[in-house]
Amino acid sequence: MLCMGLALALCALQLVPAALAGPQPQLLVERSGARRLSKVRGFSWENCGPNDPVVVQSLSLSPDPIRFPGRLTVSARVSVQKNVTSPVWVKLSVKKYVVFFWTPLPCINNIGSCTYNDFCEVIDMIFQPGVPCPNELTNNGIPCHCPFKKGSSSLPVSDFDMPDVELPSRLTSVNYCVHVVLSNGGDDLTCLKMELSLKAK
Repeated sequence: MLCMGLALALCALQLVPAALAGPQPQLLVERSGARRLSKVRGFSWENCGPNDPVVVQSLSLSPDPIRFPGRLTVSARVSVQKNVTSPVWVKLSVKKYVVFFWTPLPCINNIGSCTYNDFCEVIDMIFQPGVPCPNELTNNGIPCHCPFKKGSSSLPVSDFDMPDVELPSRLTSVNYCVHVVLSNGGDDLTCLKMELSLKAK
């Protein structure tokens, strides 16, 4: 299950720049709790499901702000209180902070604020079946495909590559809010909210 969380985080981090490079969505104001920021904020996260069986116990990303292209350093610990099998429904909401407002990134070609009927299939696109899982996962006994067994998983400090995407200068320092909800068989699995900053070199 830690692999799924990592896949979600890496998807969001690697696909957000790609989405930014495309057409910009119409500005939509978040009416409830819209925040006014004067500078790029640091990374933060929180569990948003009080009784979910999957709980992120620790999560760290660096550098801060996250730079692309470059290396992303990740460490995490996740507790799973039930076995998780396919299909895993995922709702991903991605917002960026523009001119004092949070504006959603629409879902275009499975990039942005999308709903996935089975995220296990998305994981299979990231970690190709038949190809060995990344050493960072296998060395720590973490599977990179569904199903995920009950238990706790930990990823020590590990490095991942961020994409090389050329962006307009006005988009080189951007704040994001990523909200992820997972469910399986109609039951909620986890809810995670992250705020982070991206910066192009």
